[in-house]
Amino acid sequence: MTPGQRIRRLVAMQPHQLARLLWLRGSDVLVCATRRQVDRLRPTFGMDAGILLRLRPLRVGPPTWTAAATSELTAASVGCFDLLGSGSADLGSAVPGWTAVDSANRARAVAIARTISAGHRALDWQRDGGSGQRWDVRAWYRDIRYGQVPGVDVKWPWEFARVQHLPRLALAAVHHPDRGLAERCRVAVRDQTLDLIASNPPRRGVNWACAMDVGIRIANVLLAHDLLAGEGHPPDADLQAVLAAATRDHARFLVANLEWSSTSCGNHYLADVCGLLWAAAHLEPSRESDAWLAFAAQEVLAEARHQFLPDGANFEASTSYHRLSGEMVVYAFALLADLPASRFSAYDHRVVRQPVSLRPSPLLPSVDDRLVLPAWTGDLLAGIHRFSAAIRTPNGGSLQVGDNDSGRFFKLDPAWRDGVEDHLDQSHLRAAIAALVEAPDLTSASGVDALVVAALAGGRRLSAAGPRRPAAQIPAADPAERFRALAVHLPARQSYRLAAPAGTDLRAGLELIAFPDFGLWVWRSLRLWLAVHGGSIGQDGNGGHAHYDQLAIELWFDDLPRIIDPGTGVYTPDPAMRNAFRAPAAHWAPQSVGGQGVPNGMPAFSLRGAVPGTCIATTDTMFLGQAVGADGARLLRWIRIAADAVAVDDAADRPLVRLPPHATRDTWSPGYGIVRPVPPSCRVPCI
Repeated sequence: MTPGQRIRRLVAMQPHQLARLLWLRGSDVLVCATRRQVDRLRPTFGMDAGILLRLRPLRVGPPTWTAAATSELTAASVGCFDLLGSGSADLGSAVPGWTAVDSANRARAVAIARTISAGHRALDWQRDGGSGQRWDVRAWYRDIRYGQVPGVDVKWPWEFARVQHLPRLALAAVHHPDRGLAERCRVAVRDQTLDLIASNPPRRGVNWACAMDVGIRIANVLLAHDLLAGEGHPPDADLQAVLAAATRDHARFLVANLEWSSTSCGNHYLADVCGLLWAAAHLEPSRESDAWLAFAAQEVLAEARHQFLPDGANFEASTSYHRLSGEMVVYAFALLADLPASRFSAYDHRVVRQPVSLRPSPLLPSVDDRLVLPAWTGDLLAGIHRFSAAIRTPNGGSLQVGDNDSGRFFKLDPAWRDGVEDHLDQSHLRAAIAALVEAPDLTSASGVDALVVAALAGGRRLSAAGPRRPAAQIPAADPAERFRALAVHLPARQSYRLAAPAGTDLRAGLELIAFPDFGLWVWRSLRLWLAVHGGSIGQDGNGGHAHYDQLAIELWFDDLPRIIDPGTGVYTPDPAMRNAFRAPAAHWAPQSVGGQGVPNGMPAFSLRGAVPGTCIATTDTMFLGQAVGADGARLLRWIRIAADAVAVDDAADRPLVRLPPHATRDTWSPGYGIVRPVPPSCRVPCI
């Protein structure tokens, strides 16, 4: 948010709102100053004796061990990782991280490190592997700065410290047919867990600067050790003690640093409370942990209902963030389904008061000491599944709308395509939901995610009704006349005929699936796959992960992409790339000659002021919609599906750009940090 936007927001506040904001900010400054000083003098590691960990042993079947998966595991076991489009990067460190921590924490860090195996290769948790920038592990977490230096990406160390490779190493440790590799993976899980904890004291360094990543990290650490424990490899006494203390450290940090907002909470807050749920569920019952658990459950349920729209799509205007938040919700619901109800029946609600109050117990009804989740939870998950299935492209990937930072909650069995990870695959999400939810139209569950979700839920299932899709068609008596009437004051025109290769009628087997709350319409037939986006900019109007793509299309003929969404590129390390990929010019959307770029001064994570597109009419072969461009231009688009082509007519009140008969860019980004040439079929004109 720019200084001008901050001033306007303050001016618009009511006196009591402004007074509360100033009081909260002042209190925060005072608390931070005190906490910073205390943390400078005392260890931040929790060292209380007697903290007990309650692992949840899980037994699941093996993934499919492709050559690419085995190669990735082999590299990860010795400290080499492919993160954010980097290719394999060596994150080993000649200087162990635990030797560089602040003086108050060094004794504890070194004590933890002494339990690491002699042959372990220390890892560099504070480094951006792309630029070489390293953050100071001694710095207090709220003093960490990022995003100011071009080319430096804080997402690198954050992504690494999420340790999403640990559950995969754990699965390999118990299931991989190469028993030598399996044993190396088992040792790597233990040693990398200890290295991570010893080298990242609580509230120190870059890996505590974002609570979301703290939540995802502890969930992955715990899941890895649940998987090992389920196959007869529980942690030894040294690791058990360290892991128990670290779990409580993570839980306490999350409670104190929740990314809650009075205006709109998003995927960050959802990750916070999901991570807290995992941490509290793995701690022995106590006054503190039971209250944390109840609070996390309360907020997961509340945020799931808020962040997923009635049509099943996520509210952030991004298909990739739909996947991330969908993963968090399905795993949280599965975990809740098999937790003892006794932990939710007598907690002290006074333990957690900020930023949201915890309701008095009992939180939920129960049967046979197991929670009864609200009836809507099954329907919500089924809606998430149906949206994910609808955006599946003909090659098995998924449509990109809005940002894609390749974010995941768990990565148990990544999809591989030609030896490269496919960051657009969402089949694991659909399988996980189908394992937990019984609904007439959900596909059968298979794969590791499905097995883990079923094991977490103890075999319990949620119920959902059949699909209750909104009316896909909004008929117009005479679409051509309606277009002419709406365009009477829009003198600028452009017309296109996007021709398909010779073949059968494009309309054979054609169906339309609509998601009006998200603003997405998908037509698919034996030869055609067409998507049109026009609707919400997400995040209750902030648009932090939306693009300037109103009325943009994605088009496939005969299972080949012809016009595709370009993806995201990167976030803060390259502001020019960030804007290039989210600008109108990157999308096959109507745009005026002066409205091809991102407006000056627009923050990297906001589209404030952007106007949502509107669907005026749809049928099984037609779409009519209107939007406002980045420069305020009034835009109108009419799409018709004929036997051999897709016809598009655009109108505007300002001169329109002539779009090419193929993808608008020579490059695209199928995952964060990945920029490659568009598929060859996207350079072939549709004429």
